[in-house]
Amino acid sequence: MRAVRYLSRWILFVCATLLLLQVGLTRAHRSLAADPPDPPISISPLVQDHIEWVVALVNGAREFDEVEYQERFSPVFIEQVPANLFKTQLEGFQALGESWSVTGIESSTSQRAVVRISPASGEPVFLMAIAVDAAEGTIVMLQIQTGEFPTLEDPPATIGDATDRLLDMGYNFSFLVADVEGDEPACAFLDGLNEDVPTPLGSMFKLYVLGAVVDAINNGTLAWNQSVEILDRYKSLPSGIVQFDPPGTMKTVRKLAELMISISDNTATDHLMGLVGRRAVEVALRDYGHSAVHLNEPFLFTREFFYLKLSGKTNANSTMPGKVGQMYLATTEIEERRSLLSLMENVSMKDLDLMIWTRPIAVDGIEWFGTPLDLCNVLARLHLNEEAARILKINPGIPDEKGLWSYVGFKGGSEPGVLGMAWYVEGEGGIRRVVTGTVWDTDRAIGNGIES
Repeated sequence: MRAVRYLSRWILFVCATLLLLQVGLTRAHRSLAADPPDPPISISPLVQDHIEWVVALVNGAREFDEVEYQERFSPVFIEQVPANLFKTQLEGFQALGESWSVTGIESSTSQRAVVRISPASGEPVFLMAIAVDAAEGTIVMLQIQTGEFPTLEDPPATIGDATDRLLDMGYNFSFLVADVEGDEPACAFLDGLNEDVPTPLGSMFKLYVLGAVVDAINNGTLAWNQSVEILDRYKSLPSGIVQFDPPGTMKTVRKLAELMISISDNTATDHLMGLVGRRAVEVALRDYGHSAVHLNEPFLFTREFFYLKLSGKTNANSTMPGKVGQMYLATTEIEERRSLLSLMENVSMKDLDLMIWTRPIAVDGIEWFGTPLDLCNVLARLHLNEEAARILKINPGIPDEKGLWSYVGFKGGSEPGVLGMAWYVEGEGGIRRVVTGTVWDTDRAIGNGIES
């Protein structure tokens, strides 16, 4: 269960734009056709059982039981939302009303549903989105938020309209809609803007770390079930949870990869990069179709990224990094930058102040970069690997309310000044499609932390 999120106007706009793209509009000025009448909606017994359980907890008709919580939810969800946090959020929700019930079904598939819930008074109304793992029977996603998913008073009628409005707001914006074709997948352009122009990636760079892990496993130098010791030298800052694990804790490569993608865990990412090596990720950039590898050499660990931006920074109103970051930006020689990074292997994250990061900090210099086409290439090639494809679908980014796709894989990324989203979807007739978009600005905050 996630706390209700209040999204600012520009986030709503980005979501609206990408939702338009995802439902299959493939030309910039194609109008939205009216949807045919929806057939009656029913909910699968498995999903229904979980919904009834959640509503019973909200109503106090069932006592919260930690053992049952462990049985109901997937391990990845539990790691993100421990039982005590779930219980605290549940108690806060109970204070909003009494005698809650499901008052409507917005959408449903065999593994997902979006329902309306409200108390006996009728207000407030919330949407509850839930998704389950059919094989395990556990809940993998549960979101409760007010009234409606992000909407606009005057939503754009076409992709072109949405693009024009975003550009009018003054942000840098790029997007791509492409079909994935062939056994050696290639991205066939359908629609886009600045699709071949490099932009900041935020946490979408983790797709290339996943690619390097897949390659190491294919080469026999790593295994998904291989145990990895959590070390202080690879501990980073949020987002994530692995940074809280005591040194010496053991996690598998698979678990670290799941956390890296599904909750954008930075410490999990750095442990995986430590396993495969920085150079291996740089090789993966080439192997997975990146068009400008040199922009990411040397390829930053997340802890280096944070240290370069925040070490010595005292002015929250400045978009400049601290002294170490300024030294890094002062040289464009790759090997000199590698030498500088080598001095940071054992630096501590404890003295870095995330609260000072309220504006973009060198998003055009201390960052990972790629084009929308690059993201299409890496997503298409990752989906040749069964385990990578499974990991990418753990967090679908947004609920597929209308059940349009049989598969939804997702990775997002944000920090102050950057918001990016990338989907790989599969649907009827063998369609494979990538939708990706990024909004960024060197001066104005957009995202609110490096996260998914």
